[in-house]
Amino acid sequence: MMANSGLLYDMAFFFTQPWVSAFLILTLMAGMILELKTPGTIIPLLTGLLAAAAYFGSYYLMGLTEWWEILIFAVGFLLMVAEIFVVPGFGVAGISGVILLVSGLVLAALPNEGMDFEQVHTADAVTSLTMVLAGVLGGIIALLYAAKNIINSRFFRKAALNQALDAKDGYSMGVALQSLVGKPALVRTVLRPSGKVEIDGKLYEATSFDSFVEAGKWVYVTDVEGSMLRVRADESAATGSAIMKA
Repeated sequence: MMANSGLLYDMAFFFTQPWVSAFLILTLMAGMILELKTPGTIIPLLTGLLAAAAYFGSYYLMGLTEWWEILIFAVGFLLMVAEIFVVPGFGVAGISGVILLVSGLVLAALPNEGMDFEQVHTADAVTSLTMVLAGVLGGIIALLYAAKNIINSRFFRKAALNQALDAKDGYSMGVALQSLVGKPALVRTVLRPSGKVEIDGKLYEATSFDSFVEAGKWVYVTDVEGSMLRVRADESAATGSAIMKA
């Protein structure tokens, strides 16, 4: 337990207030979900990590969080990262990651001693669980409401396209994108709804009208918005494979 004085203690005390902790969890979950929908953007992921650092750091300084509780959260976080970047979709890694994330967040706020929970009052457990669930559900609701506007905002598109997209990696940066409208495209990374598609051997940033399109599927370009193609899944686009290979 840290001394009850000083700016660091005041900050830790503030961040461990239930409503503030719930907001940090909301920010964490919103960042994770937004990164899941637009893999590779990084900014939402970093924002979520900062929120997690503030959450666990504060409870650790207050003497409530132990290393194994942080480890549970870290394993869950790594599983979620693997789900985003390695194994597209939402399967065992994603479900396990969510369970471990929530468990780590709940345990971190409990005044237990090691594995001994006898001193934990029911009220403390209820407060911790309610706080975490409020943050998680709040993050999901906020993302459902704001995701479309965020993803389509000028700042977000610019941030997403500021990744290293070199010509040597097959990216085309100076092409008249309007000429691609109507063309079939092969999905190279999962569209959730944003990702990358291939047209005539070149990779382009694209966002789908459909909520989710798996890699390997065919779509067709319907419009251009800034530097991003707008695509829609359609079975007829599969015929484009002959065009692409011609």
